[in-house]
Amino acid sequence: MQQDVKKRKILYVITKSNWGGAQRYVYDLATNLPKAKFDVAVIMGGAGELGEKLTGAGIRGVHIQRLERDMGVINDTFAFFELLKIFLREKPDIVHLNSSKAGGLGGLAGRIYNVFVFLLSALHASRSTLHAARIINRRTKGEMKIALTDTFRPLDLQRKYFDEIKSEIQDREGLSGDALWERVTQFIADPDGCPPHSTGGAIDCTLVQASGEETDMGTSVDALSDAANTWYPHIPSDAQRNRILLFTAMTDAGFVNLATEWWHYSYGDQYWAAYKGAPCALYGSVASLPTD
Repeated sequence: MQQDVKKRKILYVITKSNWGGAQRYVYDLATNLPKAKFDVAVIMGGAGELGEKLTGAGIRGVHIQRLERDMGVINDTFAFFELLKIFLREKPDIVHLNSSKAGGLGGLAGRIYNVFVFLLSALHASRSTLHAARIINRRTKGEMKIALTDTFRPLDLQRKYFDEIKSEIQDREGLSGDALWERVTQFIADPDGCPPHSTGGAIDCTLVQASGEETDMGTSVDALSDAANTWYPHIPSDAQRNRILLFTAMTDAGFVNLATEWWHYSYGDQYWAAYKGAPCALYGSVASLPTD
């Protein structure tokens, strides 16, 4: 008689429930985990489009109305105790935190509950990310901040993204064979190699205003065009200045930039090692979250 395998419970936490890059990342993670092995729920602030999409995909959403991006003692206190109450009720094996507010409040609640916390996914680069955030805050006098849009990516999700981008470029540009592979890998790493995002050492990030409003960077994050090149000359001057501001802050904090993607920065993966002249990368790829 086959013994039933106990599912591992994972709670994803994200501050906002609108539909943007960070929300799509959480959605893809939550919906691509094997349901036979994981019991998944997503905790989010508000009741936006992310919750609707998760419901449509059969993933349970837990809404905290007072979990907001803006700082506020009363709302943050209520959100913290609501997170702690949810952790105590749900008894998760892993809490996966995304965005700075969810990271701070969820990290403290997770520490009290004594659960394994996967903070902002890019654990390996977290200290350097905080350093870069402080640099941006200082150089803009608090007017801008760094927003993370993607960090750790399991290999199955990397393959899904790779296949989607490959199909889009093939349809749009009519390429095939080696030419198609070379074009696709300008925008995403081959999952059969060692994708930087699957090491935990790569992050995608952008700049936002202190209010959370998006800043002109010339293209959207994950744009599939030559204009995504960090030093692409034919973008507005404000966007060029913003790219340089992000680049100098991230490189001063120890990251290296992938030149074909202005938003992609690495610390400790093979790109970082090659650029820094290190004898080897610090981190290898991880297929997925632990299952036992």
